[in-house]
Amino acid sequence: MEYRLLNDGQGVILTRQPKTVDGDLRVTFRGAPDGAVALFSSGDVKCFRTISDGACEVPRNLLDGAVSVSVICYDGTVRPRGWTCEGIFVTKLEGGKLLVAPDDNNLPLEVVNLKIANHELREDLAELEEKFNKLSEKFTSMMEGYDLV
Repeated sequence: MEYRLLNDGQGVILTRQPKTVDGDLRVTFRGAPDGAVALFSSGDVKCFRTISDGACEVPRNLLDGAVSVSVICYDGTVRPRGWTCEGIFVTKLEGGKLLVAPDDNNLPLEVVNLKIANHELREDLAELEEKFNKLSEKFTSMMEGYDLV
């Protein structure tokens, strides 16, 4: 599984295809700072793993059903940086293998949230364009009459 940590505090799964796993699950985190810690939780069971060289391994015994994933980085500031990542869903198969896939149960809600964020960004952009146009007009009126050549 490969995650990408975004600048909005979220982590998304880049590898969307389900995969089968025989042992522990190797998870990579693009953009994870050195010393970051990944938290995997399934029900009441929690597992902390230090991310080394952008990756860590999740023990097989934790992988069952819905698994939530987050990353935290204590960088010496008062408030640590963190990312809430997409969860994974694990199904036990015959022969002891596990089927690991992105937990896509919340996709409709994610689409709604993206539409709302897009709407807010468009409103902010329109407001900035209006302010820029006013400043440009003011600058042009101030510069009239000056010969800058």
